[in-house]
Amino acid sequence: MAGIVAIAGTVLPQVLAFSIPDNPAQRFALGCAAISLLISLLTGAVVVALRGRQQPGAMVTVGHVAALLSGVAAAIVQAIVLVMRVVYVCVDLTSGVPWRDVRAYGFGTGGLWTVGLLVAACAVSWRSTRDGRLAACQFWTAVLFVAWTGLLSPVLHRNTSGGYERSETTLITFAALCALLLVASLWSLRFGDEGSSKAREDEADESPEEAQAWPGFRASCTALAVLLTVLTCYHLLVPIRTFGGGFRPSALMVTGSVGLAGLGCLMLVRKRWSRGMADAAMGLASLGLCALATVAVPSHPAALSDRYPMVFNAMMVGLATATALWTWIAGVAEGRIEAGTGSATTRQLVSHAKRFSFTCGALALIAAAMMTLWPRLPGIATMDHSYGRITAGFAANLFLLLVLLWSSRRIGRLTFQLLTMLSVVSTIGFLVMRMMPFVSHVG
Repeated sequence: MAGIVAIAGTVLPQVLAFSIPDNPAQRFALGCAAISLLISLLTGAVVVALRGRQQPGAMVTVGHVAALLSGVAAAIVQAIVLVMRVVYVCVDLTSGVPWRDVRAYGFGTGGLWTVGLLVAACAVSWRSTRDGRLAACQFWTAVLFVAWTGLLSPVLHRNTSGGYERSETTLITFAALCALLLVASLWSLRFGDEGSSKAREDEADESPEEAQAWPGFRASCTALAVLLTVLTCYHLLVPIRTFGGGFRPSALMVTGSVGLAGLGCLMLVRKRWSRGMADAAMGLASLGLCALATVAVPSHPAALSDRYPMVFNAMMVGLATATALWTWIAGVAEGRIEAGTGSATTRQLVSHAKRFSFTCGALALIAAAMMTLWPRLPGIATMDHSYGRITAGFAANLFLLLVLLWSSRRIGRLTFQLLTMLSVVSTIGFLVMRMMPFVSHVG
């Protein structure tokens, strides 16, 4: 909460003190966005005035096209500027020090007014035309607004020792995008084609896009879900101290955010099957379990080099739990099919759940192999061979082995049997590698 208040206190005064931007590209974008909103309002007023009397003429059509073209011109400029901001943010996060030689390229609080005008213009046009193709446009303008607002604050700040560390900016932006995905899914289920009684649960993924009331919307949600998957991996592998409470509050925030995004995707999949959306939903759900497992990692030690063995150990437990979850869901779905109560969506779910069960099991095994070879990896700062770490690592390996044995029995595929054999080798190798420093003390 403290981070949110700090960001709001930094951004809001600058937004309220609005002035025409000095950058020529931002002036052009602001003008195009204002023109788009003005034309949308005038065209919408004409449509409302003529409704019930006669069909809108060619002038209304020209107005919609003009509003669309001016809005697209402004959106292109703002998207390019936002991409440049993201590049600079990545450079700052990689180097750990703010880049001092950043030239002015138009990113600032003034651009937020342009994006806000775009959101309003798209909403007005969508309301007046009832054209479902504008749903995807409205979605991406909202994404642009959230990302622009979130990245206005610096991603690095000075700590008490005089150095730089990550701020809560990226984490809050990530959480806001996850919440936006959930809101968009709920909006689609309530007002879009997914909420219509004509929506068929067994509709195939290859159905023509034109048959949907909101063409392009599901593909847009899937693209955002893939981006959130990448951001989730980043926040899991590079945890930060945040909100004055160490690493656990940030892990809880990542868990809740991923849960919201995964819930939105799962609701869309439940109404109408889509392979891409199903992959995104299952991926987010699996990463959510990993984030939940990292909550158990203690806040000390603070150095990432010392924390990485514990983080990977927790992620191995989370992935093993995801393996068991998808195996169980596949078994339940197969039971419904055998009982004659399963739909086409249920049949599609079986293959996807089995595939994700194997994927999560393989990823967990990779993490286990990394933990096995950790003391022998070059550049490792800590040997990770204390009695507590050996106990925790062996328990995680044993849990993974039991999950793979159960999954192999339930699914009955050779691939799971191979994973089980490799898990046995990994568990034995973990004990051997960790016991080697204690050999000289035995006897």
